[in-house]
Amino acid sequence: MRRAWRIFIAMAVPTIAILMVFGSVAILTGRRGPGPGGLVTVAFIVAILGGLIVVPGIAILARLARGVPDVRIDRQGIVWGSDRSRDLAIDWSDVERVTGRLQKTQYLTDRLFVVHPRAGHAAPPPQTIYGRFMALSNRMTSGSRFAISTLVVDHPWDEIRTTIEAHLGRRVEES
Repeated sequence: MRRAWRIFIAMAVPTIAILMVFGSVAILTGRRGPGPGGLVTVAFIVAILGGLIVVPGIAILARLARGVPDVRIDRQGIVWGSDRSRDLAIDWSDVERVTGRLQKTQYLTDRLFVVHPRAGHAAPPPQTIYGRFMALSNRMTSGSRFAISTLVVDHPWDEIRTTIEAHLGRRVEES
């Protein structure tokens, strides 16, 4: 993961967690008591900030501290995580083709390598929460469970493309 993202996550997660705690305490210890609206607000704060930002952010920080890679390309294939048997992974023999594409949204522009498995390839589902999250996230952004986003990786597009082409023995298609 790029250094800028690491710094952002390391600063944002504790800040949001502190704001969540202080906001909840302030609502619950108000002058007239929490009331039903206050309890709903606290539940909303905990669910949204805690469930969608703080908990995943802590998991990302823990992975970064342990040195777990987001994506690893090796002689056997591509692994999203560290454990090929448990995380999301695909072997080179199961890759039909890889396409590179530019994906623009309202807020970000990302370059993706979309890995297309060969016909009939039935990879077992990932066993880790991270692996399942990556498979879902990749499918939502690229249409394939297997995609490498260059938004967060710490290697340039050309270097990743060259590495993939060396393992595949053919060029990455551009779309």
